[in-house]
Amino acid sequence: MTARFARCLRHAVTALVVYVMFSPSEASAKFFMITTGETISDVRSGKDGNKSVKIGYKYDYAGLFWIDFWTWDGGYCVYEGTNFRPITAEQAAQLLGKSPGSVSPPFLYRFPLGLLIVAGFVLLAVIGKVVGKKGDGGTTPAAPDDSYQR
Repeated sequence: MTARFARCLRHAVTALVVYVMFSPSEASAKFFMITTGETISDVRSGKDGNKSVKIGYKYDYAGLFWIDFWTWDGGYCVYEGTNFRPITAEQAAQLLGKSPGSVSPPFLYRFPLGLLIVAGFVLLAVIGKVVGKKGDGGTTPAAPDDSYQR
């Protein structure tokens, strides 16, 4: 985790951004796969009377290579396959047998995996920068020894 590592990471990210911006659109469409759509994240099975139901969290997403970078418009639902019926958070809590304020959206809805990966790289770069500055110490090379004579 040195300044050299941080510099290499910075160069790699810059090269990737330049490649994406200046590559032909056909090549970028083949190489970079942008994924968007809606999905249902399974929360847990619950009980609706005597019937067991699947409770999920339906949301829209956008990502790169099947890794979500941004999520929005989420809400609880009861679902079977791709068919779903929206429900409120209070209804979800009741079906799960929890108190009304105790249910929350899934972790990867609030913090998409792509953003966690980017945050990890930023954290590594910051640590590399800090460690590089501390390791420098501001010392200068020693002056040549004049006591040696031929």
